[in-house]
Formats: sequence, C-alpha cells, structure tokens
Amino acid sequence: MTEAARRLGISRMTLYRLVRQGAIPTFSNPLDKRQRLVPLSAVEQLRDPAAGPRPQPCSLGAIDDPDLPSDQTEEYMRAHWKPE
Repeated sequence: MTEAARRLGISRMTLYRLVRQGAIPTFSNPLDKRQRLVPLSAVEQLRDPAAGPRPQPCSLGAIDDPDLPSDQTEEYMRAHWKPE
C-alpha cells in the first residue's frame, strides 16, 4: 500500500479511502495476511492520463457531537449535512 501510494503521488490515507470506496482493488499478501497488496496494473491505470480522471475520496465532513455512536455517523451526516 505504501509503495502504491508513493507511485501514485498520494498519501497512504488517500489510498486507503480510495480502496474503501472500491476505486482501487487490493488482495491479501499470501506471505503475510495482515498486508494488503495493490495490483501494479491498477496503479499504472490510475497513473495513465488517458485512463481519465483519478477517483477522488469523498468526505462527509466533521461531526461535532461527541456522544454520537460511531455506527450512527453516516446516518447522522446524511440527515444533517447541507451542501454549500
């Protein structure tokens, strides 16, 4: 994951967001199941300008309610977030 982020010129956190969104495929390292690997073909496709624009991670913003349980965060944001 670190090498893929470096080759793409993005941070590891941005890469993790893109993976969670399904924009970049990953698979388990057969030698160390704790590691996730990114196929070189996926990295090259994202680096290729002809492949189109890169997918961008999205953020629903920050939540100011410290008592909100983490499993209700998405529902809260959908109900309260207003685009500018």
